Amino acid sequence: MNAREGGPLVEEIERAGIDLNEGMVLKMDGELHHGDACIHRLALLSTPSGWFNRLNGAVFGHRRAARVLYPVLRTGRNLTLRLLGRDRITGARA
Repeated sequence: MNAREGGPLVEEIERAGIDLNEGMVLKMDGELHHGDACIHRLALLSTPSGWFNRLNGAVFGHRRAARVLYPVLRTGRNLTLRLLGRDRITGARA
């Protein structure tokens, strides 16, 4: 979903004290996973079909790798958004 559009889930995430400008969130089984925990969970859910899914699962399926690499990915995302002139997500914690 696009957090820039707001909505009940975005409000729930903000109430949990999570800043969506600092990383993605996965809600699974009623639990919120943020940042490197999110990308690790997604990797565990990925299927082995396709080279991207296999690479994603192989790298981010390891908790330590997700913890180390996620800040690099987040920095790249933030830089890309800045270069595209996108503002921070409004309503997100500052």
